Amino acid sequence: MTQPHLIQQPLPTLDVLAYPRHADGLIHQCAWCRRVLDRAGRFRIWAQALLQGDVSHGMCSSCAPLLRPAR
Repeated sequence: MTQPHLIQQPLPTLDVLAYPRHADGLIHQCAWCRRVLDRAGRFRIWAQALLQGDVSHGMCSSCAPLLRPAR
């Protein structure tokens, strides 16, 4: 007979902990280079793939000049 207090609860998944969420509750990720905005406000965390769910896909300051149309 097992005692209820000895049962281990499921651990949180890495996806929830790996990427910082901002005040709006979203994870901000560049849709082109897949880097994620860190707590310091820089796109320095690289994600292996585009994230799904509570993610705001935009463009980082490194990709913006490359994708801007030439004048």
